[in-house]
Parts: sequence; C-alpha cells; structure tokens
Amino acid sequence: PFCAPLCKFCYYPVIPGQRTGEKETYVRYLVREMAMYAGQFAGQECESLYIGGGTPTSLDNHLLEMLFDGIHRHFRLARKAEITIESAPGTLPRDKVMLLKQLGVTRLSYGIQTLDTQLLAQLNRNYSVHEAVEEIQGAVELIGNVNIDTMYGFEGEPDDALIGTLSRFIAIGVPCVSIYSLDGQRCNTDRLRDEPGKDALFDKKVALFRNARGFLAERGFEPVLQNIFLKPARASYRHQLRRWENLPLIAPGMSSMGYAPRVLYQNQLSIKNYYADIDAGKLPILESETLSAEMELAREVVSQLRFTRVDTRHILKKYGV
Repeated sequence: PFCAPLCKFCYYPVIPGQRTGEKETYVRYLVREMAMYAGQFAGQECESLYIGGGTPTSLDNHLLEMLFDGIHRHFRLARKAEITIESAPGTLPRDKVMLLKQLGVTRLSYGIQTLDTQLLAQLNRNYSVHEAVEEIQGAVELIGNVNIDTMYGFEGEPDDALIGTLSRFIAIGVPCVSIYSLDGQRCNTDRLRDEPGKDALFDKKVALFRNARGFLAERGFEPVLQNIFLKPARASYRHQLRRWENLPLIAPGMSSMGYAPRVLYQNQLSIKNYYADIDAGKLPILESETLSAEMELAREVVSQLRFTRVDTRHILKKYGV
C-alpha cells in the first residue's frame, strides 16, 4: 500500500511517504496472512499472480525477495503463470528490473498517466519524465510484457496530449496501454439518478477516447477490455480476463478484495486493524457477501460487458442459460 506521493486522482487506501521500517513490518504480516491460506490450497496451482498497490516496487530489493520467498513457500505457481507487478516512476532502477525478472515477473504495469509535465502538476505527480522514460525502456528491454497506465480528461488538457503520450510509448516499444478517464464524476452531486454521471468535460472525454482507440487500432493494438489495448504477439493480461470468470481469487494484503466460490470479500482497510487481526490468528477480512446462483451469473455476464464481447456459448455451458 506504500506510495511516495498521494496522487490526487487516487481513492485507494494507500500510505504515502518513505517508511522503510514499516514496509518490512508490512511484508512480514503479509507473509503471515499467506500462511493462513496455504493449507486450504495445498496441491492447487495459481495460474496468475498480481502484486498491486500502492507501489510494490517502492519496496527495497531485499523486501521484494522476502515477498516472493513467502509466495513460493505458501503457494504453488503454475509453470507458465502470469506474474504481474505494479510500478511507478522513480521506483524502477535497472537493477530492480533485473531482480524482478530473476524473481519470475512476466508482466509489469507502470503508472505514469501522462508525459505532459504541466498536467502532471495537477495530479501531484512530481517526477522526471526523462527518467521515467528510461525506466520504461529498461522494463521493455528486460521484461517485455509491459503495460503503461495513461490518463486523460484533465482541466485545460490540449487535444493532442493523450495521442502525444501514446505516440512516445509506442515509439519505445511498449506493447500494452491502459487508458483511464480522470474521474470528476464521483464528486458530481447534480447528476440525474437514472443516467450516467457526467462532469463538465464528459463530451470532450468521449471524443478523446474515441480518437485514442482509433489511433491504437491503426498501429496494431487490439482491445482486451474496453480501455486496455495490447499487441497480442507481445503482451498479455490473463489475470484480468480470468478473474471475472468467478474463479477463486486469494487476496492477501490490506484492503485487498478477493473471491471465493460465490463469496465476495474485502480485507481490513486500515493497517492497524489488518495487523490486529493477524496477531489474533484470524484472516483480516472486514466484510463479505454471499452471492446467490443468479447473482453469480449476473456478476460474470455484467463483467463481460467490459470486454470486447459477451461469450454466450461459455455462459450457456457454464450456467445452462
């Protein structure tokens, strides 16, 4: 959950600042939580692993080694498991990328949002664009399967800013990009109840996204989800595709959200309560919801609406409807 700055667009429970001692404590508790699941899943294989945040690559190298040691000690990863880690500018020197590759990371997701320095200032993202581009180049060279998170919909954003950012990423060989709208709609109290939330930039955002989608299609990128595009021969995102098929998803970590058969659950949102539950010898689950068979079906169908198509044959075979 650790990040250097607190980005203005982020609504996740993160811990900003450099807290080296607390990072090691957190990793130790995280491994202890993994141990609580190990017996239940003994003999089963994990087909994908996603290490999110926060900024996992803000951990020092020895803590990353401790984390992966805990993962391999308590879980069995499939031989060709997709292993993703999230990263951010200023946390990915070349020696760390080399370590991640040695640890088995096969996919890296880098949150940079934009290469426009004036727009970055709006987000409280104070990093060197030049150094960030160098980090991305190193990741593309050593890991290959790299996703870049981009963002649009800023106040005063030039019409060509998103295309300019995407062009630079494509030029250095990035094979996957995610495009997110800066979300001002959550704070819009004037929206109509039965209509999608719309902020003042809604129409412009729609136009920017359509333009970006066409730009990427012309360059060989294909949609995986509505806002994630990749070159199939060079990139993958199996974890995101498979997780919405109602497969078991173990989710260790503060505020993590997981899925057991027909049960949605979320861990404690505060680090204090997360530690307290583990010290008490119990899983740090804050809340859970049991789904009916009908709601389990609805969850998968609605989730597939975010993809490029709804696989009706798959739904019929799995649910009989």
